[in-house]
Amino acid sequence: MDFSQTAIDASFLIKLFLPEESSDKVHALWSSWIERSIEVIAPTLIMFESASVIRKKLNRKLLNKTDAAETIKRMKRVDMTLVYTDELLEGVW
Repeated sequence: MDFSQTAIDASFLIKLFLPEESSDKVHALWSSWIERSIEVIAPTLIMFESASVIRKKLNRKLLNKTDAAETIKRMKRVDMTLVYTDELLEGVW
């Protein structure tokens, strides 16, 4: 089966930019999607959810301010399509 799209959530996006458990698997998946020209889609709130996680890591001193700001900047450049549809909401639920 060949897919032309895949959806990600905030936990995936965070693992793409910050070292966490399974970050290596996330990087491998991301690379394979790029190689196969898979369109990455995400719910419209992904950036806000991810920023909230980064803020919590900053507050817990797991991330410094410079690294947090750089992570946000890098996340904004990710090639993904932000979407909201009732079907996506139902699929996530």
